[in-house]
Amino acid sequence: MIGYHFTGDTLRDGRPIPPIGEWLIHDGEIVPCKLGLHASKHPFDALQFAPGNILHRVSLCGYLVPHGDPVR
Repeated sequence: MIGYHFTGDTLRDGRPIPPIGEWLIHDGEIVPCKLGLHASKHPFDALQFAPGNILHRVSLCGYLVPHGDPVR
């Protein structure tokens, strides 16, 4: 699935933004907005969670947990 995620100068957990094409892997429990990697199906939905002004288009795979209904 393709998703979208906004960042500032770092990822939410403080890690540096990886180079284009590098996969990020989350091991452990997934709790929306607390634990895991974040993305939205649509860029407009990602805006409500945006900590910065850099928009990333990302590929998602594995176990995905929805946060709830999108804004639109």
